[in-house]
Amino acid sequence: MKKILEFRNKHYSQEEAQFNFNSLNYKIDGTVFIICAFVVPFAFSLFFRIFLNLKTNTTSQEIFFYINILSNIFGLVIFILRNPKKILTKGYSLFYFFALLPSLTYIIIGTVSNSLIKDSENKQTINIFIQMICQILSEVIIISIAFFFDRNLWLRIKNTFKKSIWTLLITGVVGFILLYLISSLFFSMLIEDNLLKLPQSENENSLKSVLQGNSSVLVKVSYGVLLSILSIIVAPVCEELCMRESYFSNSSNQYLGFIFSGLSFGFIHYGSTGDFEHIMTYTTAGFVLSGVFWFSKGNVTYSWLVHLINNLFALILTFALL
Repeated sequence: MKKILEFRNKHYSQEEAQFNFNSLNYKIDGTVFIICAFVVPFAFSLFFRIFLNLKTNTTSQEIFFYINILSNIFGLVIFILRNPKKILTKGYSLFYFFALLPSLTYIIIGTVSNSLIKDSENKQTINIFIQMICQILSEVIIISIAFFFDRNLWLRIKNTFKKSIWTLLITGVVGFILLYLISSLFFSMLIEDNLLKLPQSENENSLKSVLQGNSSVLVKVSYGVLLSILSIIVAPVCEELCMRESYFSNSSNQYLGFIFSGLSFGFIHYGSTGDFEHIMTYTTAGFVLSGVFWFSKGNVTYSWLVHLINNLFALILTFALL
């Protein structure tokens, strides 16, 4: 263990802009954040799945959708009241923006579009496109906010590419291999697909539905372009800023950050539909990415690259198997 820590200190320490794992009071700020960001949404998702058929009942899904929004709004309000001068600094607000902005954007745009395409035969496909566009736009806004207000984030990334490019590349490859072996190969393919014979996850179904459906070639190509932009360019950056940089900052305890960042990353992929059958695949992926972030001393560049490689590999497989 001592040699591992020495290796970590030697290769991942930065002379400037070092990430601070203890920037808030974890007993108060960290606890409130974890309860609002994960515990409350997780508890309602599980309750709705057991008693209200969350996985297939659209009414239950809508109710949970608004409960999740309210829980995160409450957490954001508490943070603002306790730390009014820190709301846009050090990525504190990014997770809340990630939880709220895509949903609120879709509510506004979706309400308008639904009134216009009420009788359209392609209503479901159009809604999927709108949801994808809202997600991309929201994540681009979040990324812009992160880099505009956090100079240290710029410095960490710039210094990593400038001074530690080989460490970055090796970490990216090793991290991807670990993620693939643990999450994809062991839990997804071996346990879920072969042992438990589970169907494809709801998250995968929603992402692949247009590509695997009876839509025209033009629709499929357009959706493929949007999916590529989201999966390769936007999501790895935004999700790592929100699920690692912001989550660890708000938790303000590296051990709480590691545990609940991993759990929350899994939850955002299955929680909205109560798809708990696939909890281990997504959660173990979250733990690998959180582990990379912790091991690199809070440098999101490393977990971003692992996330990027994993998404690129998954996207190539998706297109190849169509």
